[in-house]
Order: sequence, then structure tokens, then C-alpha cells
Amino acid sequence: PQDKGLLLSRALDYYHVRDFENAIADMNAYLQQQPSSLVGLMLRAQCRFAQLEVSQTTASASDLRLGYLMVQQDYNRALELHPSSPYLLYNAGCLMVQLSDYEGAISLFSKALEQDGKFPDAYYSRGVANILAGHTEQGLTDLSQAGELGLYTAYSLIKRYSTGKK
Repeated sequence: PQDKGLLLSRALDYYHVRDFENAIADMNAYLQQQPSSLVGLMLRAQCRFAQLEVSQTTASASDLRLGYLMVQQDYNRALELHPSSPYLLYNAGCLMVQLSDYEGAISLFSKALEQDGKFPDAYYSRGVANILAGHTEQGLTDLSQAGELGLYTAYSLIKRYSTGKK
């Protein structure tokens, strides 16, 4: 438990075999030693998120919301320490979509794109968030950009949401 490298390695091993409870426990121990670790905060958030995804069918809505708020807490702490990480901004935006905060998600995806303007997943996800928020035209523009950057699944969503426009 005192070797940070081994804790991180074991947490990753637990994560890969889908033992999220032990992965989170190791990440908690790791973060006690390295509280400002971007990797540690992101991995714990990812483990918590994956654990929630697995328990979606059995957990109550309030337990899920509480769990997602814990994930958000990790992302917020990581963003305080590393505000310009496009992947962290992207992951935090995906969480906001999960929490149905589409405007918050759009803002985070936009910040990720300010850091990396060729991030197709951020365009795609911002497009989806825009559509869910009722901004269909902007969403279609973002999806088009994602497709141009090689994320070709965006084109099926463009087709689906633009057919009513004709």
C-alpha cells in the first residue's frame, strides 16, 4: 500500500478485470499519497463511472445521482489542477451529459475544443449535447465537423436529425 507505482498498477489491473470496488480502494490510497495526481483523479473517476454503468439496472436513481456527483467531484478537482487538459474537459463534459446538464456539457466540450481543435469526439459529443438541448442546427454543424475529422458515425446522426428539415 505504500508503493505508489504498485497501487496505480494494481488499480489498473482491477479496473481491467472489472473489479471496480478494489480499483477505487487502491486509487483512494494512491490519492492519499499523491492528492494532485491528474492520472489518479481521472482513473478514480473512470472507475467510479464504470461501476455506476454496471449498476444502472440495480441501483436507485438517487444512488446513481450521488455516484455521478462523486465522479464530478474528481473531475472538478482535476480541472482545478489541470484546467487546460482537453481529455479531462471532454470526460467532464460526457459526465454532464449523463447528468442531463447539456449546457454545462456544451461549455466543457467547447473548452476542450479550444485546447485541441481537431478533437473529433469532442465535436461529436458537443453535437449530441446541442441536439439534446434543442440546438439542432448547431448540433448538426458539430456532427459534420466530427465526420470531417474522421468520426464517420456522426453522419448517421446527421441523417437522422436533418431528415425533418427537408
